[in-house]
Amino acid sequence: MKKMKEESRKLLIYSAVAYSICALLETLFALILGKVVDDAVNGDMKQLICHAFMNIGIILISLLFYWIAIKLRRAYVRGNILSIKRRIMMSLYSRGLNIYSKKPNSYYINLLSNDVDMIEENYFLYRPLFVFCVAEFIFSFGALLLISWKALLSFAVLFLIPLIIPQLFAGMIKKRSEKVSEGNEHFIFEVKEQIQGMEEIVGNLSVSTFLKKFAEANNVQQRNKESAGTGQNFVNELSASCGAISQLGCMAVGAALVIYGDMSVGALIASVQLLNSIFGPINKIAEISAKKESAKPIIEKLLPEMEQGQEAISGAVSKISGDIEYDNVEVWYEMGKPVIKKFSHRFKEGKTYAVIGDSGTGKTTLFKCLLKLHMDFSGKIRIGNREIENLSEEEIYDFVGYVPQNAYLFNETIENNITMSGAYSEKEIYDVIKKVNLEKLIEENRGKLGDLGQEISGGEKQRIILARALIRKPQVLLFDEPTTALDPGTRDSINEMIFSLTEYTRIVITHDRRPEYLAQFDEVIEI
Repeated sequence: MKKMKEESRKLLIYSAVAYSICALLETLFALILGKVVDDAVNGDMKQLICHAFMNIGIILISLLFYWIAIKLRRAYVRGNILSIKRRIMMSLYSRGLNIYSKKPNSYYINLLSNDVDMIEENYFLYRPLFVFCVAEFIFSFGALLLISWKALLSFAVLFLIPLIIPQLFAGMIKKRSEKVSEGNEHFIFEVKEQIQGMEEIVGNLSVSTFLKKFAEANNVQQRNKESAGTGQNFVNELSASCGAISQLGCMAVGAALVIYGDMSVGALIASVQLLNSIFGPINKIAEISAKKESAKPIIEKLLPEMEQGQEAISGAVSKISGDIEYDNVEVWYEMGKPVIKKFSHRFKEGKTYAVIGDSGTGKTTLFKCLLKLHMDFSGKIRIGNREIENLSEEEIYDFVGYVPQNAYLFNETIENNITMSGAYSEKEIYDVIKKVNLEKLIEENRGKLGDLGQEISGGEKQRIILARALIRKPQVLLFDEPTTALDPGTRDSINEMIFSLTEYTRIVITHDRRPEYLAQFDEVIEI
């Protein structure tokens, strides 16, 4: 398995040092506790009081270092989780929309929520604790060696039992973790679809059907979680039980050594305390190993998502210009079955074009090829004299302002939906608002638009989306069914606005075949 790149490595080291000091102090506490018992047996009150106060001091110092270790551990985890989420988002933005769209949105949502949470819980949180457990084991082991090598030799044989158990179940834990991730992804997909399609579900009297689908996805998710949790808990309890049996055997050995005069009572008490600091870490290491094993498939899933396209998200974009040319372009959804055959056309600068055709003829897909949203095509598409294969997405989107039929509106103000939080001057924003006649709407609606812009009409949404394209000052405006589902008055208003934008090349994909409408274009192309 490839390793997860870690941020905040210094915090991990500092946390490990703090935890190691805590482990050393625990070992000193056990040794001095044995001294207290021997002082009591020997009737030495002065030494007993001295050793007792030493242990009180050790407890207070330990509390301080535990607090420091926990703070450093949390800062280390936070740094890594923030980094992972940032790297995933950078990768999603930079890999290209064509690659991004090959997986459903639920996959990415699950990746950034449930999967990252599992990595936080089962990997990063336990990294500093692993160091603490190892340090605690080593210090306690060394202290036992000082007390009695005979006891230590007997104990060493019994140490192995709880260490072996988790390895026997590693494969089972890994498979169940994979199922949890798959179940989470399926559940998120179902929730997203039903929330976004709520109106359609209710309006078509399909509530019972979709509730059944929700229940099935919910059931699968919870069963997978239950199965993984049960398996993990069983392994943990089995390891703990084996540890308890081993510990009981070690105590029996220590008691025999006291009987035969090879160990004092205080040394036995110290040994018992140290055994807790040996078997506790052994059990914890076994648990951490099991959790790490369960994190492996999620890490293997996350790593490629963080590595794709990291070189993108550039700064300045070089300007391109010229005609758009399609040269013998064939487009397909399934290899060998083109939906558009041998399409050739030159879209000249400054002209207006209507692209018409029946539903399913591939009109929208043809222009998604220009935008690199669909790459299953043959032939050549050029802007000026440059083929789009040699142009970045940023260069193409700077050249083409795309106005889709159903664009996404954010739960932000109208101005922020237009600028997409970009750095534009007040004059630039005002000019584009005026150009698409949004002044009145902004006066009436200064707040956020709600989910998907539910507070405004379809025509108003189209004006906002058009303004979003115009503010970037592209050279070409590409409209995909801009007036579908609009009433005649709003439709005519939007069309009038499109034809008024004479400084742009305009390409309009439309079902509208009215002769008086098509007559306004420089050219009509039927697919």
